[in-house]
Amino acid sequence: MKAARLLVAIFVTTSAFAQGASTIVGRVTSNGKPLASASVTIDSDVLQNTRATRTTTRGTYWAALLPPGTYRITFGHSGTQTVTRKAEVRIGETVRVDADLQPSEEGESVTMTTITRSILERTQLATSLDPAIVDDLPMSRDLTGRLMLAPGTLGGAIRGSAGNVYIVDGVVQRQRGANVEIEEAIGDAAVIETTTSPDYGHFSGGVIIATTRAGSNETTASLRETLTQGIDSQTELTVGGKVVRDALWYFLAGETAPDERSGLFKLTASPGSVATLSGSILRAPDPDESRASGDATLMVSHRALISAHADMSRVGGEREDHQSVSVHSLIPTRFGDHAFSAGAERYNDSKSVFAGDSWSDGARWVVTASGRYDENLGASRRAGVAYDLAGDGRARIAATYARYAGDSDIAREETLTYSQRVLTSGFSRIALVRRNYDSGLTYHALEGEFRADYLFLGTGGSASLAHHQSSGVVWVTGTPPGLEQHFTLALLERYRGGLATDLALQYRFARFKVEPFAKVDFMNLFDNRLTFNDDPVGARRALRVSFGARL
Repeated sequence: MKAARLLVAIFVTTSAFAQGASTIVGRVTSNGKPLASASVTIDSDVLQNTRATRTTTRGTYWAALLPPGTYRITFGHSGTQTVTRKAEVRIGETVRVDADLQPSEEGESVTMTTITRSILERTQLATSLDPAIVDDLPMSRDLTGRLMLAPGTLGGAIRGSAGNVYIVDGVVQRQRGANVEIEEAIGDAAVIETTTSPDYGHFSGGVIIATTRAGSNETTASLRETLTQGIDSQTELTVGGKVVRDALWYFLAGETAPDERSGLFKLTASPGSVATLSGSILRAPDPDESRASGDATLMVSHRALISAHADMSRVGGEREDHQSVSVHSLIPTRFGDHAFSAGAERYNDSKSVFAGDSWSDGARWVVTASGRYDENLGASRRAGVAYDLAGDGRARIAATYARYAGDSDIAREETLTYSQRVLTSGFSRIALVRRNYDSGLTYHALEGEFRADYLFLGTGGSASLAHHQSSGVVWVTGTPPGLEQHFTLALLERYRGGLATDLALQYRFARFKVEPFAKVDFMNLFDNRLTFNDDPVGARRALRVSFGARL
C-alpha cells in the first residue's frame, strides 16, 4: 500500500529520467552562416510527444532529458529546404546533430538516413552497454556481468575501487549490485567513468546507470528460457503496449530462477504536451526486495525543464527513501551557450545539493564546471574541457579533474582523453588516467576502447594497462544478410592474467510477426590462463542454451 501511495503521489504531479537521461545539441546553418529562429522538431518511437525548439541567434539548439532511443530531428526555416536527420542516443550521452539548410523557395524536403553517434560531445565519458551487443555476445546479461565491456573495470571494481553506485530508473542501489533486475527488462545501460555529472554522488569507483524497458504504441512481448550447465533454468517474460495512444503506455515483466523471483510493472504517461510521467513497481520476494519509483518532467519552455524523482525501496526489511528535484536550462549568450543545471537530493537522512554549468561555443570548445555537497562527505569538485580538433566532430581531446567521495574512501582523479570517429558510427578512445585515494591506493592506467561496424560485421573491445593489473576484452560478431533466417556468430576474447575464449551462435526466424530465436553460448571454450603449482587457474568450460520468441 505504501508503494502504491508513492506512485499515486508522483503520478498526479507529471519517459524521461533526470539521472541517466540524454541530450541532443547542434548547430543549424545556411550556406555556412548561423541560422537563427530555425525550427527543430525531435521525434522518436520512445517519446509520447514530439519536442519542439528553436535555434538561438548563434544557430544553436538544445534538447535535454531525453530517454535513449533512435531519434528523427527535423530542421526547417522559411525560404530554405527542410532537412531530417537521424541520431542514435544512448543513455547518459550528449549527441551533436548539425544541419545546413540550403535556400529553397519550393520547400524542398531532404531526409538523411545515416544515423549519427556521439564520440565526446561533453567531458563526461560513458561506455554504452548496448543491449544489442549484450544480446549477441556469450556473456552474463545482468548489470554486474556487463561491466566487463567497459575499460578500467576488473571484477566488481572500477578504476581500483569497488565503491560503485548502481542507478536503475533513478533508484540508487549501492549495496545490491542491481542483480535483482529482470535481465530481459533491462533497456539501455552505461558505465560513467570520467567527470560524472554533479547529480551523481556517494561513490568512489564508478556509476552504472540503466533504464528498464517501457511500453510503446505497438504491442511487444518476449519469452526467454535459459538453461545453464549445472544450474536450473531461468524463465523471463515481458509484455508492453499502449492503453491510450501517445498518452499512456504499460510494461510488465517477470522472472523465475533458482535464487530469484521478480516482477515489474511500469506506466508512462503524458497528460499534456509539456509533461511526462513515469512510475514503476518492482517486487522480488526471493530475494526479499521491493521498490516503487516515480519520475516527472515538466517543460517550462523550450529552453528550461524541471525534473523530479522519488522512490522507496525495502531490502531485507530495511527501508530506504530517495528524492531529488532539479532544474535544467539553456542560457544563450553572446559568447556561447550555457547548459545549466542545479538541484537537491535526499537519500534516507543524508541531504545533498549540486549545480553545474557546461559552456560551449557551438563549434569546437566545451568547458564544464560543477560542484556537489553531501552531508558527511563534504564537497566534490568536477571540471573538464574538450576541444574539437577540426571542428567537424571527428576527433576530440579532453582533460578532466574530479573528486569522488564514497562511504568508505575519497578519490581524486585526472584524465586526458583522445577520441576519434571510425567509419560512419564507430569510434576509438584512449585515455591516460590517474586516480589517488585517501586510503593510499592508487590507480594509474592507460585505457582504450573501440567499436566499429562494417557491412554485416561488428567489432569492439576495451583494455586497461595499469601498474597493478591489466585486463581487456575484444569481440567480433557477424550476421550475414538473410531474407527470413538470420544467423549470428559472436567471438568474445577475455584477458585477465591469461586468455579465455567464449563463442556464441544465435538463430532468428523473421518471417512471421512472432520471431522465434535460439542461442548457444560456449563459455571458456579455450582457456589459456596461468597455472599455480601446476594447477590450472582458469574456469571450467560451460554451456548455456537460450530460446524463446519475441513480438
